[in-house]
Amino acid sequence: RNFSGKVIYVHHKWKDKTVTDSAKVNNGKFLFNLKAVEPNMYWFTLNSEPNAQPSYFFFTDNTTIKATLISDSLNYSFVEGGQNQKDYQEYKQMINTLVIQQQKMQADYGAASQSGNGAAMQAIQQDFQNLNMRYVSDLKEFVKKHPKSEMSCYIIAIDFSNENIPIENMLEALGNIDPSMAKNSYVVSANKKADAIKGTMVGYPANNFTQNTPEGKPVKLSDYKGKYVLIDFWASWCKPCRMENPNVVSAFNRFKDKGFTVLGVSMDSNKEAWVNAIRADNLTWQHVS
Repeated sequence: RNFSGKVIYVHHKWKDKTVTDSAKVNNGKFLFNLKAVEPNMYWFTLNSEPNAQPSYFFFTDNTTIKATLISDSLNYSFVEGGQNQKDYQEYKQMINTLVIQQQKMQADYGAASQSGNGAAMQAIQQDFQNLNMRYVSDLKEFVKKHPKSEMSCYIIAIDFSNENIPIENMLEALGNIDPSMAKNSYVVSANKKADAIKGTMVGYPANNFTQNTPEGKPVKLSDYKGKYVLIDFWASWCKPCRMENPNVVSAFNRFKDKGFTVLGVSMDSNKEAWVNAIRADNLTWQHVS
């Protein structure tokens, strides 16, 4: 409506590349005939820039969708489609409900701040933390409720990738995804990120890496498989590290004949200082930087 003679743009991001197509509105109608590898997120804009505002997002699958665009704002537009779009609308409603509550909290906090009501400010801060916990809980519940939905895969890869959300939540959500979705690009991406992060967490195998010795020889962490390895991150300029080195030397000498060793990973940018510190502190194990 109100778009006659104008051009509508549709955008889609696939493997970090944004693809754009356009259609002209004739007699109040427009048509896109698109093919996708799998159901995914798309969005409309009124110009060719993918990040242009206003925009309207929707989710596709292998069914025909019907888009009704209302006024130049796109705010009151809507898209009817298959089950994935219905799931997306349910997801949007869930998020919008939380956003409305968040906005009210922000307004209440501002009012409390202006009046100097510290008790009210503290209470609102606690409510805000509870809302964040509810956000994470609602996302996990959505995935649990829709284990075969591409929307759930999207939530895991996009929403749970927020660095403020502990990775355990992504792992839990991945565990609720139906095995039939294992090859979905969002699930593959989430698993890849989860595997990388798990390598820095207690209870999981450490990420493998390769770095060079002072002589330029590449050393892999996997070279030490089968041994107890202390990976010691340190630097010649780090006073607490240098103060701890005698204890590391003592542990190394005590247990080196029982399958224990140390791999020193230097944060130095000055090779000479690094090598001199190794010698001065009698660090006789392997070192890389």
